[in-house]
Amino acid sequence: MPKDLDPKFIVDMNVGKLSVWLRVLGYDTKFINPIDDGELVQVAENENRILLTRDNGILLRKKCTSGAVRAFFTRGTSWREQLREVYEHFELNRNSSFSRCVDCNGSLSAIGAEQVQSLLPEHVGSSQKEFYTCNDCQKLYWPGGHWERMNIMLDTILS
Repeated sequence: MPKDLDPKFIVDMNVGKLSVWLRVLGYDTKFINPIDDGELVQVAENENRILLTRDNGILLRKKCTSGAVRAFFTRGTSWREQLREVYEHFELNRNSSFSRCVDCNGSLSAIGAEQVQSLLPEHVGSSQKEFYTCNDCQKLYWPGGHWERMNIMLDTILS
């Protein structure tokens, strides 16, 4: 399959957890739940997103069979298998990891420690120097132990 330079995805409820991990990798991934299958396909078409699913019924919709909407059926039953399958099929990379909000899909921007100091637990404020905020929901992120564990998990899954 030819590699998309910057693929955007939309996932159905059958692979919802996959959205979090594609966001961790830095890929724009929409997850709307609940949503009718017809609406889901329409959003995919309108926003030029690749629809990821485990639902054969969605794949049989005219917009999917005609090619108006690119859809991919993942065979994996766990999010780990699904992530590996999507990563390999679409030739994804980790170049933009930790650049999107895992909750809302917004992009992250660096923010100065002095701007967030009062919002942080004491141990974080004293041990971390790098902070990011979601441009949409304002959630705060920092490359602490959780990021390290997520990177190790990605190494294991994707290697």
